[in-house]
Amino acid sequence: MRWRRSGGSLPARTSGNEGRRARIGSVLAEGVQVVAGGGALFSASAALALGKVALAALLALVGFGICVRLARHRRAVACTVPAVAPGRAVALSVAAAVLAVLESALLVEATGLPVRHDQPGFEPSNWAWVLGALAVLFWGQRALLLRWARHRGAAAAGATR
Repeated sequence: MRWRRSGGSLPARTSGNEGRRARIGSVLAEGVQVVAGGGALFSASAALALGKVALAALLALVGFGICVRLARHRRAVACTVPAVAPGRAVALSVAAAVLAVLESALLVEATGLPVRHDQPGFEPSNWAWVLGALAVLFWGQRALLLRWARHRGAAAAGATR
């Protein structure tokens, strides 16, 4: 209590808590560094393992797709549908081509896509859109028309039996 009478400042108190807190802080900081270093080493092996798991999943999906395709093929062979006559298949292909050209022209006009050199905003890449639309429309409609003709022929053959 001498310090109260003298009017001086409080004596510096050195308790065990401050030293212990500093040691705990340094131990925690070293622990974080160890965990970070170990995490860096572990992350490489984890990425490798996850990559292998992703590759295995992809290969499993491919195998599953092949099995489904083979099952459909067997089922399709079991119930054979008569083929479309070659002349009729050519006529349906021509019809699909004409429809694809007409629909592509309608799409170009409806969207205002500039496909001629004298149109403002023309770019040669616009033709890629037109050719893509032609291909998708042709092959889709050809498959649809041929399937329709096959099933119509099967229904006609079933009706005459």
